[in-house]
Amino acid sequence: AMSHLGIHYEGGIGVEQDYDKAFDLYNRILNHNQGGEENVRPALRACSRFYKLGLGSVQVNEEEARKYAMFAQSNIESKREFDHMLQWWDANKDSLLPNKE
Repeated sequence: AMSHLGIHYEGGIGVEQDYDKAFDLYNRILNHNQGGEENVRPALRACSRFYKLGLGSVQVNEEEARKYAMFAQSNIESKREFDHMLQWWDANKDSLLPNKE
């Protein structure tokens, strides 16, 4: 339900458009103990989009956009798995991101 509500707030479908509420809902999905892959993957894609485009009060952040896009390709289904991916990202991000030199 949170995923659908996030989509509605992001697009202004039946409610006043509110990017910050949508982003909060997407993050709540990622931090829910029993998110389920069918909810987590769209939430990860949405977070990537928010960071890429700087929607609402979210600042443009290409690294975060890439991180969430990469996570969306995995089969994350729960907060535990999301936390594991965050730890993996922190340990490996330098080899995954383009060199800025």
